[in-house]
Amino acid sequence: MAHKSRTAEFDSTLVFVDEPQVVTLVSAGKSKRRFVAVAIPSDAENKSNFLAATVSDKDWVKYLESIIDLRYLFTVPTVRILYTFDLQSMKDGKVKLNGIDTAPPEEHLPLAKFFATNHTEAYDFLEDKASDPEKLLIDGEWELTDFGQFQQKYTDIYTFLISEKNWTSFNVSNDNKARILSAFRKRPYQGGFSYVHLFKDLGANVPRSDQISLDKIRYASPGKVEIFGKDEVFSDLQIIIPNFVENRDELKKTYATFHKYLSEHQFLKMKGDDYLAGDATEKYFFYQTEQLAKMMKAPNFAVVKELSNNNALVCAKIILAFYRRLEEASLYFSQGRISYEIEN
Repeated sequence: MAHKSRTAEFDSTLVFVDEPQVVTLVSAGKSKRRFVAVAIPSDAENKSNFLAATVSDKDWVKYLESIIDLRYLFTVPTVRILYTFDLQSMKDGKVKLNGIDTAPPEEHLPLAKFFATNHTEAYDFLEDKASDPEKLLIDGEWELTDFGQFQQKYTDIYTFLISEKNWTSFNVSNDNKARILSAFRKRPYQGGFSYVHLFKDLGANVPRSDQISLDKIRYASPGKVEIFGKDEVFSDLQIIIPNFVENRDELKKTYATFHKYLSEHQFLKMKGDDYLAGDATEKYFFYQTEQLAKMMKAPNFAVVKELSNNNALVCAKIILAFYRRLEEASLYFSQGRISYEIEN
């Protein structure tokens, strides 16, 4: 079944060879759905036919970063709609898209391995990524999975810290703050996946200008890892991780005692929404959680409490989840396999 026709506004030419070959459009109206389109053979000289595909915001960013190629946008995403249109029929910057109900022939699809780096025209869409450098020294023996696990936990910690900073910042949009709030409040906190998805959602909503990114790895013994992000968070981590390494025994004891209490009294299995304000354990939960956060020097207890809607059990579970990620990342420092580069 073919999708109904719709109107789209011309956005930009990405590839121009004699005439436009790859263009991008956005839907007319408030939704601003994005389309990417490639030139296809026309049946008349006075036509410039194109095949267009809807593109999600995430895939569009990945494409512009050359993480995925142009062909991917037309062939892989499950949720995509294909259209054709004639660019020569554009009036007032708008074209009519006609939905198609059959798969396009292979010769109409982009070739594999055509990336945004192959564009002939500049397209200023993305904010610059965070550019403050952080250099970590690596030593000892590493398996590929080891580095992946360290990178994930280190990124989770960074993501949480930048998110809480953005929540209190006057320079962050209300839309971004709404996404941070949603990440904290839309899950039950009744099992491990709640925390996995919390950190995943926070990471997905960090503004590009704040995102952490791995630039390069020079692996030897010793080697070096260079990461880019926000210097204010890196500075915090240079305090938080050594503090955990130095005080890990006391921190582990505090965590274990509190976690055991929650487990033995069935609070770990309780949904966050089922915990009522004013419960006899509320003051104890807030006190223990705040003490653990202070001992770790992160996260900001007041911010987590606010984002948790003042729910003592949810607040506790989130900070315990932060502890587990900090413990795992700090273990590599404790083992001597990774350390901060000391500038002379």
